[in-house]
Amino acid sequence: MTFTVYEHPIWLESEPASMHPEGFKITERALKHCNIDPSSTILDVGCGAGSTLNILQNENNLQGIGIDPSANLLSYAHQMNANIWLTQAFAEHLPLANESIDAVISECTLSLFNAKKAIQECQRILKPNGYFIVSDLYARDPENIDKLKELPGGTSFPRVMDQEKIIRLIMINGFKISIWQDCSDALRQFSLDKLTESSSIDPFDLIIRAAKAKLGYYFLIARKK
Repeated sequence: MTFTVYEHPIWLESEPASMHPEGFKITERALKHCNIDPSSTILDVGCGAGSTLNILQNENNLQGIGIDPSANLLSYAHQMNANIWLTQAFAEHLPLANESIDAVISECTLSLFNAKKAIQECQRILKPNGYFIVSDLYARDPENIDKLKELPGGTSFPRVMDQEKIIRLIMINGFKISIWQDCSDALRQFSLDKLTESSSIDPFDLIIRAAKAKLGYYFLIARKK
């Protein structure tokens, strides 16, 4: 496998916003459940500034690699940890060989991409019985999900799905789900305003629409059949 390592990072004034309700408790919970072998290779899809990759390497002695569409975020990730392998790519077109990865982590990124294509790509690169670990926003009231879809682009909110659709997409694309857990309580202590700073979304409008759609947060683990 070939990866792009960012030798000349773009220096950012502050750490980019990161969507991790409950910090990394959910990440740690997933790793503990999966009991991933240290020799395994884990892909972080939409790794952003590399915070999860640092957790994998520094606290769990696991080999993580990261992909993200943003060169700036990848540069920041390399700036923070030069030992992480990174490459610029979209989840819909992963530059990895078939059945080459042991586990894929997607934390608040599935709703940023074309979910169907991203899931299919993750299934393609995973080894048989490989783990697909996902945490993201979802609408607990499907009847009002359109309230979120009416928001302008630039964030994950217009692509938020309900539980039934998420489960169906994952199962019909070659996975068996072993765990689904609602973690919506974590959002109570997380400010969604941070995710609207670089977009045209009015934070007050978001709060109203999120309440109507009962915006929640979930965590799941699936395995490739």
